[in-house]
Amino acid sequence: MNDEEKRAFWELLKQTGRLYHRIPDAELAQMYWKVLRGFELKDIEKAISRHMANPIDGKWMPKPANIIEQLMKSSGVRGAQMFHVAQMTARDYGPYPSVRFMDLPTNDTINQIGGWEDFCAGKGELEKFKELYTQNKKKPKEALSTYVQGKAEIYNKANGHKTAQPLVIEIPKCYQ
Repeated sequence: MNDEEKRAFWELLKQTGRLYHRIPDAELAQMYWKVLRGFELKDIEKAISRHMANPIDGKWMPKPANIIEQLMKSSGVRGAQMFHVAQMTARDYGPYPSVRFMDLPTNDTINQIGGWEDFCAGKGELEKFKELYTQNKKKPKEALSTYVQGKAEIYNKANGHKTAQPLVIEIPKCYQ
């Protein structure tokens, strides 16, 4: 969110608070803002709606952690996070090693974009990545690629050489 959306965010919090008979004061609203400002307002609205529909947790006013929990369940947010992880991996290791993202939809998404070499060359765009990631998230686990081939593996296979094991990229704890 940007500063222009702060008023709309405050209205969303007040509206949510009215439902729970707990309208946050300005100080509490500022705490919510600090924690949630990195997300899109429309995604926060959806996350609050999912929280309210939850028969267990939805009985209470959502805390920022409840909203973030719901945001993490959204494929669009998760897709953006994994795009960032893939970008960091591309920056740190480049196009040569094969890579196994433990978040399997990420492997398929990169392969659909054109492969690891193309992604490392900057050909993967965030919006396209999120769109493909959302589609891949719906696939059964068994139908997803387990890794993406790097330039070294492609070259070595084509020339009859041994190939190295792919680098394993875990999901960062902050995204779990």
